[in-house]
Amino acid sequence: ITGDSTVTVALREISTESEIDTATESEVDTSTEAEVDTESETDTATDESTDTQSDIEAYTASFEVTGGQGTITTYATQDYTNGEENQTTAYVRDKLGNTDTTGDGQVNFTVVPADGYKVESVTASPESAYKNLKTPEETGTENTYRITKISDDLTITVTLREISTSTDSAVDTESAVDTESAVDTESAVDTESEVDTNSAVDTDSANDTDSAVDTDSTVDTDSAVDTDSAVDTESEADTESEADTDSEDEKDEKALFGDANLDGKVYSDDALLALRHSSAVELLEGLPLALADVNRDGVVDSSDALLILRCSVGFRDDGSFAGTEISIKDLSK
Repeated sequence: ITGDSTVTVALREISTESEIDTATESEVDTSTEAEVDTESETDTATDESTDTQSDIEAYTASFEVTGGQGTITTYATQDYTNGEENQTTAYVRDKLGNTDTTGDGQVNFTVVPADGYKVESVTASPESAYKNLKTPEETGTENTYRITKISDDLTITVTLREISTSTDSAVDTESAVDTESAVDTESAVDTESEVDTNSAVDTDSANDTDSAVDTDSTVDTDSAVDTDSAVDTESEADTESEADTDSEDEKDEKALFGDANLDGKVYSDDALLALRHSSAVELLEGLPLALADVNRDGVVDSSDALLILRCSVGFRDDGSFAGTEISIKDLSK
């Protein structure tokens, strides 16, 4: 309509039953046609809505696992609940879990290595398509990562590595000693506080012997006092003094195999030092390193730690010098 209009409606009186029936049928037909048109319009609107939604596609992240066997579990939000396991792709989502194409979305996932494997690295490409890759240290959950500010499709590469060395076996060298008899460090520390009966007997015996020697020496000294041989006595005293000095010097030059902390004793502390050295946690040098090599194979490893530990609780093993005294001069040769 492009201007004012007048609409004229002409009515007429219905005078016969036939005309009434005809009018009724016409009204029914008109109503049916209207309903059909309405349904058609509804279908058309639904189709248009579906087409509009299909035009909006979220960014996606594709996962590639290399170097070993493992799976990926993805999460819609960063609370890491209700994860979807064994995923190869994931939609980029906002913090509420809705798909995102604004450039502010994220992907949250956990790497699940198979037995015998560990995560070596996680990378994403292209680097221009995201801002941050947060590691497990930042997410606070083991093997769990979060990539944020994603502005395009991503490829996430997970590299696994087979656990094959003693270092990768996750042995906590500060709290455990892996031995053939399953003796751990806590047990060794407890053992350190125990007194070995045989060792105590030997020590008492040694003390008694020293006492007996001192007593005999006293008796000899008293009986050696003679007026006519005073000069000889002084000479003997000088000789004994020199002998004692030489003995002390010689004692200062002695050390014990297995005494890695140089406290003059072989305890579980020395075994722990040897083990920490073998795991490259705390390296020994110089004399402690030489004394820790109790099997004399030129290397300080877990076998030396075991031999030192066994020595600290009273065991003596073939091929082990743990607990054996040696001249430092001879050791340096």
